[in-house]
Amino acid sequence: MVKRIAIFGNAGGGKTTLARRLSEIYALEVTHVDGIQFLAGFESRPKDETRALLNAKADEEAWIIDGFGEFNVMTYRFRLADVIIHVDFPLWRHCWWTIKRQVKAFWETRAELPEGCSEKGLAHTLLVFKAVRFVHCEYEPELKQMIQHLGLQDKVVRVRSMSDWKRVYSGDL
Repeated sequence: MVKRIAIFGNAGGGKTTLARRLSEIYALEVTHVDGIQFLAGFESRPKDETRALLNAKADEEAWIIDGFGEFNVMTYRFRLADVIIHVDFPLWRHCWWTIKRQVKAFWETRAELPEGCSEKGLAHTLLVFKAVRFVHCEYEPELKQMIQHLGLQDKVVRVRSMSDWKRVYSGDL
């Protein structure tokens, strides 16, 4: 039985939507990393506190954790996970869905973000796209190497296409 699911991938890939759906299917509580690492107004929570909160969550018996965090925190989480879902669409899809999310932000705030975290405006949009590029070019390649190095490949479910996404969304892990 799947009791611990780690979900990671670039912005705009549908990680949160998958987390919510899998929460319904597997009756697991979802923790959004952004909801922990940020305080109101996108102020960063102190790293030690963020690390402690995320590791404490990973120590629990059952969970879905959606998002990144520091590398060592992700390593710890991935080792404990039953399944690691890597949302790994082509860059153009992440960009397109990020644009859609940014437009939507003008009317509503994402529920997984702390109060006062507005994603409205050009400055935030540019910051998000800078992060998308960084994650694609730097962070994800390192995470793939880490997964390989730790021998966790058998736990990884890659979502590279819409058919993969729909399969995982239906609970087929």
